[in-house]
Amino acid sequence: MFVPLVTANIVSLCIESMLYGVFCTLFVISLYLAARKPSTDINMKYPRPMLVFSIVIFLVITTHWSLSAARTVQAFFLYLDGQNPAAFFGDVSQFTAVFREGMLLGLLVIGDLTIVYRLWAIWSHHKGVIIVPMVLLVGLSALAVMNLYVFFVPGTNLLQNPGKFEANISIWTGALCTTTFCMNLYCTGMIGYKLWKVGRVTRDRESISRFTFVVAILVESLSLYTVWGIFFLVFYGLESFLYILISDTQSPVTGIAFMILNVRVGMRRSDPASVVTLDVSGRASGAIKDRSLA
Repeated sequence: MFVPLVTANIVSLCIESMLYGVFCTLFVISLYLAARKPSTDINMKYPRPMLVFSIVIFLVITTHWSLSAARTVQAFFLYLDGQNPAAFFGDVSQFTAVFREGMLLGLLVIGDLTIVYRLWAIWSHHKGVIIVPMVLLVGLSALAVMNLYVFFVPGTNLLQNPGKFEANISIWTGALCTTTFCMNLYCTGMIGYKLWKVGRVTRDRESISRFTFVVAILVESLSLYTVWGIFFLVFYGLESFLYILISDTQSPVTGIAFMILNVRVGMRRSDPASVVTLDVSGRASGAIKDRSLA
């Protein structure tokens, strides 16, 4: 299905802006919960790496959204007096386009690093389980650099010479998407398996509904982050400009997935009774000692 380039960019900015608002709300809530004192006598420290990841992700996503808005203003008001916005959006070698792409690729690496950390924490700091994703993460970082380099080629244009651009970018983007897909599928699957395996004890003893149990696993395993990556891979493979929509909204969706997890961690810390706890230690009564918070 063909979608005009200008239309795809305008729609993606609108949707990205709405999702960015949701992300900011969740980010503020997660910071509040992180700063709030635990409601129990047992000291539960908010995991510092998760807080650092949250702040970095917020800065990157805010920069990406700001560049998206700035590029729209440039296209309709500044570039050739706004007479040809399609030409502006099509020229992906412009500084703002390259910088924005760099933010997206950087967020991709940071997001994958975060999910690897989550896997390591859920599996009680077992180093062997993260060997495969760490190797893939190194490869992903190299592919991200090569993918960004293509945008530096002068005259790279989606409209005037789409064949040349696709020939240059397809091999790197395809490898990038495949690598991150494999890593996310591995991490999400391993996290989900671990939580499902040991969480059954908690579910049986505390009479947690199956739906609530499944939702808790989906949140903890960052499934939304993985699913959105699959969407991009599908639409990119279909050679539809809709992949621009998926790509531009990848930034806030990534943030939302991680902020939902952070809010859940913060709620568990502030009021353990209000959140379904999947205790990786396998003890239904050991919710406060859950090492997935460490």
